[in-house]
Amino acid sequence: MAEKSSFFNSVSGDRKYKAEDWAAYFATFVSSGVVLKTNATLAVAADGGSMSVTLGEGSAFYNGYRYENTEPLSLAIPTANASLNRIDAIMIRWNRNIRAMNAYVVQGTAAAAPVAPAPGRTADIGELCVATVYVAAGATSIPQSVITDKRLDTAVCGIATMIGELDTSTLYAQVQGALSEFETGAMTQFTTWFADVQALLGSDAAGNLLNLIAKYKARNATVVLAVADWTLSGGVYACTKSVSIVPANCALHVSPVWASRTAYGDAECGVSAASEGVVTFSATSLPSEALTVNLSVSEVDA
Repeated sequence: MAEKSSFFNSVSGDRKYKAEDWAAYFATFVSSGVVLKTNATLAVAADGGSMSVTLGEGSAFYNGYRYENTEPLSLAIPTANASLNRIDAIMIRWNRNIRAMNAYVVQGTAAAAPVAPAPGRTADIGELCVATVYVAAGATSIPQSVITDKRLDTAVCGIATMIGELDTSTLYAQVQGALSEFETGAMTQFTTWFADVQALLGSDAAGNLLNLIAKYKARNATVVLAVADWTLSGGVYACTKSVSIVPANCALHVSPVWASRTAYGDAECGVSAASEGVVTFSATSLPSEALTVNLSVSEVDA
């Protein structure tokens, strides 16, 4: 059957569900592993200096099937090998054949360099390893120091979550695509801007940048306009002065000093022309006294 739906009330036996239907339902939002409510959940501890360990209370899920231990459970560790060490594993085993989940001690193989048994994972058996126990040669008791907690080890157990396995590959690809598109656009804009800057600065970017800064730097000068410097032409008085700081293209700002402000205003003085190194002043009447004028020059591009 391609389509399935659940769960609905049965009418005359027309809706029947199996345990695997419920397991599939829970598996959609609960991943396999220990339900770690506290640090003691399904924790394995030494059992009072004997050849046994105690499994703490708690629950776990395996492919949607639920296991629960409601009270401390003592698990016997098999007798140690006389001359070789081994590593045993404490497993929570899902068993389809007996329709149950139980805790087991899976005995490892005694060896000079022992390894822990791997969890069984088949169509009918599924195991979560919550701890391993190092059983030294000739050991007669299990101390806490030889028990290794494996509940957080996702390779053999892990923590059950309410999300399960989320496939983020498509979302990641979309984010990567958006970032790549943004990066390409930003790089194009930067390249265009940088090309414009290069064209402005030329090959010697640093030197030309300093020149541009110096070029746009404001410069000042003070000019004295004597009464004898003025000449009358066409009913207007004119006075031309050489001012070295004035470039060919500039913004020229002129203001008389405080002492000359009255005479400057009475004669209606102002700048009528400016060119490289030369400034021409004009007045509607001959100034009554020598005028001292401040010039401020800001060079601009042609």
